[in-house]
Amino acid sequence: MPVVLGRGESQRLLRRVSLGRARALAAVTSDELENIGVSVAALGVREDLRIALRAGDGDLTSEVRSLFHIGVVRDVHRIAGTALAAVALGYRAETAFPYEGTLYLVDRDGAIEPFVRVREPSA
Repeated sequence: MPVVLGRGESQRLLRRVSLGRARALAAVTSDELENIGVSVAALGVREDLRIALRAGDGDLTSEVRSLFHIGVVRDVHRIAGTALAAVALGYRAETAFPYEGTLYLVDRDGAIEPFVRVREPSA
């Protein structure tokens, strides 16, 4: 996989890495503001681009989501915290994922079970 070093918020860099031909973009650094900046810059290059964004469910994320069609936003802190709570309660969860308002647990054997309803992000 080719690696390009640079600022993801740079539309020039995004064009250089052929964002116009990309199927999607994942902005998944540990810095929420950087991820939002990359997403907004990418939408400036190609507004129909599918974007997966790692960000919390705070006010900033809600505001950006209301201004731009960003795509999939996942609150990784909530997902991980809920999975840890499930393990503490005796569930055999290896991982967790949200789907249509419910957080599901996946055990070591790949079995999936609903764990808890999650609040839908505000649009």
